[in-house]
Amino acid sequence: MKCYLFVLGYKGLFVLNELERKGLLQCIECVVTHIIKTEKSYFDDIKEICCRNGIPFCLKDEISKFHKDNNSYAVAIGWKWVIQGYSKIIVFHDSLLPKYRGFNPLVTSLINGDDTIGVSVLYGTNEYDKGDIIYQKSMAVSYPITIWEAIGKISHLYADLCIKVLKDIQSNKSLIAKKQNHAEATYSLWRDRQDYHINWQWDSARIVRFIDAVGFPYDGAKTMFENKILKVLKAEVIKDVVVANRDCGKVIFMENKCCIVVCGIGLVKLCEVVDENGQRWIAPNFRIHFR
Repeated sequence: MKCYLFVLGYKGLFVLNELERKGLLQCIECVVTHIIKTEKSYFDDIKEICCRNGIPFCLKDEISKFHKDNNSYAVAIGWKWVIQGYSKIIVFHDSLLPKYRGFNPLVTSLINGDDTIGVSVLYGTNEYDKGDIIYQKSMAVSYPITIWEAIGKISHLYADLCIKVLKDIQSNKSLIAKKQNHAEATYSLWRDRQDYHINWQWDSARIVRFIDAVGFPYDGAKTMFENKILKVLKAEVIKDVVVANRDCGKVIFMENKCCIVVCGIGLVKLCEVVDENGQRWIAPNFRIHFR
């Protein structure tokens, strides 16, 4: 049975590397990808793997050039667009469904401080992330952990499950799936620019997890000072003190030129901050109120 692999980003590249290492690329009819605008694009790396293994390769807008029959599979890894015209569509999702259906589930999981992250392999349906589950795999995480570190860890789960799926398809084994318990479903909403701003009303642990969870390859945690946007790259939790008039976002101490900020509960030390041009930002004075 023909299999078309739709891959994007680091996870897609990692899976391709593992498939090459395991000698499984030959069961791929075509690799479909796209050029994405991030600080690091993996388009060239994905293309190189395909070229050296003689695997047909195309952009998502060029897929119509390849003939698809009624028995073809589409396998989507990190894919962001609707896939049509295949007998079965298999989707990889960054959560243990039915938890965190929707957008950027790994980010949401890290912000919430979940001690387990995972991947679900499911059949694509007209309603997002409601399909029957073929495989799931999980792993424990501890904090602090950045989103980039978590992506690196979860990519191994992606590769393991993709290898399993392709071996099943190769051997004509039925991919048995189980229905989700829709009553237990939760959703992770899409994020816009405003959602990258730090909410100083949160407790300090959640704020630090947020800063770590929305960093590279995402846009980074932001805060406002004197009508200018600052990006917080690194922060840590500081032991709380009793603050009689707890105005969240105000600096209470300075330590080695780093601001220590009052939160809803606890304090946060801003270890690394840059301005809109990516230049290191140093507090101009002590009386600072981040918004």
